[in-house]
Amino acid sequence: PYTTLFRSRGEWNLFYVAYRSKPDTPASSYANYDGEIVRAVSKIKGKRGFGGPYVNADVILSPEENSDPWEGLQGTDSFFAYKAGGRWMGFYGSARSEVKPITYWKVGLAAASSLDGPWRRCSSLNPSPIATHFMENPVISRIGSSYLAIYDVDVDAPNAYGYSESQDGVYWRPGERLQAFSEPNITTRTPLALIDDGHGRYDFFATAFLHRKDNQGKESFHGYLFHFKVKVQSNNHPQRSAYNSSMSSQRQLIGAELNSSADMSVNPGYLVSD
Repeated sequence: PYTTLFRSRGEWNLFYVAYRSKPDTPASSYANYDGEIVRAVSKIKGKRGFGGPYVNADVILSPEENSDPWEGLQGTDSFFAYKAGGRWMGFYGSARSEVKPITYWKVGLAAASSLDGPWRRCSSLNPSPIATHFMENPVISRIGSSYLAIYDVDVDAPNAYGYSESQDGVYWRPGERLQAFSEPNITTRTPLALIDDGHGRYDFFATAFLHRKDNQGKESFHGYLFHFKVKVQSNNHPQRSAYNSSMSSQRQLIGAELNSSADMSVNPGYLVSD
């Protein structure tokens, strides 16, 4: 889930994905299918409302007859809203999980004039050219006059996160990779937030799995929350107006071990205002 402040109304909007689930078939994956993006609204306005309680308001995206052809059985698997060009934009994801093995996990853009919608797919721009095989859960930050997306590359680069730049928040460059770990037993997963620390660097929060074997050789994996200090270097301006492949990071493990076999989806509080 991601939380966004609807400043003109003083209320917090929480976006999350809701799936159906049933046992897989030999041909298709049904562990998460027909995903819908739900918008919930805080009952308390102002800063105190961030922690809830929230009430469901509406479904903003779902599998439907107007879904793009690249979308699949998974439905919509994530959502992140941000302001660009005087309107709201949002990245959402999908996968063709009706076929095994799954051939890709991609993202596309939707747009709305207001945070509460209606949200419509930007079909002429979709799927995003940032990644052609695997991209999930992008988080977007405005840096100077440009936009930076950091996202999950998982199966394509298990020790890295992906990133891409856009000058207007609509048209995005092909992605590059930021190496996060050198250890072969660590697998990167979900980006959660990229926050300007006010001192020329950024706090990047993301999850990763540590793979271990017990005394009998049985493998298990454990979810952790990591904090990275990220430096975004520009091609021409130290003021962070453009990006190149010289992004660097310094990591720190924070939080407690989850002992989880599923993707960790804890958001430390990435805030966007309208």
